[in-house]
Amino acid sequence: MYKLIIYLALSFGIIQVHAAEHTVKLVTSGSDGATMFMEPGYIKINKGDVINFIPSDASHNAQSFSVPKGAKAFMTPFGQPAKVTFDKEGVYLYKCLPHIVMGMVGLVQVGSAEN
Repeated sequence: MYKLIIYLALSFGIIQVHAAEHTVKLVTSGSDGATMFMEPGYIKINKGDVINFIPSDASHNAQSFSVPKGAKAFMTPFGQPAKVTFDKEGVYLYKCLPHIVMGMVGLVQVGSAEN
């Protein structure tokens, strides 16, 4: 009976499987002298996973500028850690708004990207 209850709960989504959580740092300057970059600049995750964007100072944020069709755009607050859940497969391009001219961009691939 116990196995049947677990099976039914999983089948109907009553029990949620925990998504993985990843970290992307928004870095002003690295130990190698590089400046204004995302660490990592490219990350591949699974549908439903969460990215915790961690800015190194108050001038950084993460803002999408290209998302898969039907996906929700995102923008994190300046200087504050923020979590974003990626529920749609595809490629997401994002930037630090004040530092895009310096090449501060990143790419998230969610699952099998087709866009």
